[in-house]
Amino acid sequence: MGVNRVILLGRVGADPEIQYFEGNSRARARFRFATTEHYRDKQGNRQEQTEWHTVVFWGSICRVIEQHVRKGQQLYIEGRIRYRQWVDEQQQKHYATEIAGDTFHFVGGSPRPGGVEGANPSAGVQGGMPEGSQGGMQLNEADGSYVLPNGEAFPF
Repeated sequence: MGVNRVILLGRVGADPEIQYFEGNSRARARFRFATTEHYRDKQGNRQEQTEWHTVVFWGSICRVIEQHVRKGQQLYIEGRIRYRQWVDEQQQKHYATEIAGDTFHFVGGSPRPGGVEGANPSAGVQGGMPEGSQGGMQLNEADGSYVLPNGEAFPF
């Protein structure tokens, strides 16, 4: 038995690339994702280290990503690490490390236009539908938050 679990909190590096396969019955969303850690060096100067990840989601969740995820947006992502290798037409071996996304949550505000971040509640997405969507949850286009059917906001 083993555990392969990845948790990332960071920002979308480019608008997601969405591809449809098998007559639009299967979808894949792929995007670059940056996680940045801050620390102090021996001299006490603040430093930062940014790691770039390739995140891939499959299935109906891709429609939510296509409509609502944009470059600069802060997300919380859960998934699994995947390693791939292949040989191209010139017989060159290639390797890729990707995060196979399972779920994600919107964090903070809308994408940062000019580096300004808004303050709206988080909304979670799993398996292609926003949490609680069975009750008819609606997206508030003004700030990117989700509103419950009775008009209440999320309690967090």
